[in-house]
Amino acid sequence: FHLTTETTELGDAWYIVDSKLDFGGKNINVRGYSKILLLNDCGIDNLGSLQLNDSAAVYIYSESLDESKMGYINIKASFGLPGIGNNAADATVTICGGKITAQGGYNSAGIGGRNDTINIYGGTINAIGGKHGAGIGNGYETFGTAVVVNIYDGNINATGGEYAAGIGSGYMDNDATVNIYGGNINATGSEYAA
Repeated sequence: FHLTTETTELGDAWYIVDSKLDFGGKNINVRGYSKILLLNDCGIDNLGSLQLNDSAAVYIYSESLDESKMGYINIKASFGLPGIGNNAADATVTICGGKITAQGGYNSAGIGGRNDTINIYGGTINAIGGKHGAGIGNGYETFGTAVVVNIYDGNINATGGEYAAGIGSGYMDNDATVNIYGGNINATGSEYAA
């Protein structure tokens, strides 16, 4: 399928981004195992949230590994939503390429959420937590909902919101597991956070 500005839901399919799209703050809901391929110099601007339903999964790929050509996704989530992830339970986010900027809304992570598994194999990623949300990891007060972050490669900049880690737990949360196997990583926590 070709992903367009009229796309509101992703299911069990491949979706190709082959132009420059402006979503004007609208969200995309992921309801299955969805794969997004970003063609060179193409991408998505002004996406509200790439919001995953329970047990859904999204895989993001780029046509090229050359950063100067990689496709992109730019996300700024609204109140209570992660940039990419699920604030309910058990979603999987896998990023294999692309230039991804994801900013979480209030109490939410840039990338991640309750019981989510986040796998990063490549790409250039800028993840910014909303107030009380980690850059990559959990949002606010998610006790008993363990997020797992696995980083294998990529150029990653992760910044936590107020009282939240760059990579790991949000404010009033202590259930994050972070495994780093490679990559160039810059993680910055806020006050009282790692």
